[in-house]
Amino acid sequence: MKKPAAPDPLVDLARRRARLLARSARLRDALAADGAALGATARSFERGVGFARTRLARPLLVAGAVAVVAAGPRRILGLAGRAVVLWPVLRPWLQPLAGRALQLFVPWAVARLARRR
Repeated sequence: MKKPAAPDPLVDLARRRARLLARSARLRDALAADGAALGATARSFERGVGFARTRLARPLLVAGAVAVVAAGPRRILGLAGRAVVLWPVLRPWLQPLAGRALQLFVPWAVARLARRR
């Protein structure tokens, strides 16, 4: 009786290499897609931070200083602690309210500006 031929280790290695290269390509494509999504999120975050730095930082700093002087640091920290606790609860409702407020305000503001001209 004839012994079956032993598998060629080079053929097995070539098959394994092809499988690993295909897997690597799939993982690389998935990583690139995830990176693109994260990049879009990071860009929008950077735009918000840039806006806050250029237009909001000084008025907020002044308002915070006035609030601390007027109400006292202990009271401000107590209110800030409550706000941190309530923020996750209120946030889902604030976004639709802000959108609705813009829907009501923008046409009114545009009409008022048109009357001035």
